[in-house]
Amino acid sequence: MGNIIQAQKGESFFDPACGSGEFISEIIKNQVAISGSEYDVDRLKISKMKMLVNDLSPSNISPSY
Repeated sequence: MGNIIQAQKGESFFDPACGSGEFISEIIKNQVAISGSEYDVDRLKISKMKMLVNDLSPSNISPSY
């Protein structure tokens, strides 16, 4: 998935509807600065948990309301 936009180290990426964080979890492997937002609180929690499980910081994942 992360290869779709060919993100490179040092670039930043914003996912306005990060859902469960699948795309962000893939894109961050390229050492891209990420941020995301999600309206659905349950999906937001899943996204943050997925980041933590993968030893990534969920600090830039926020609610979009």
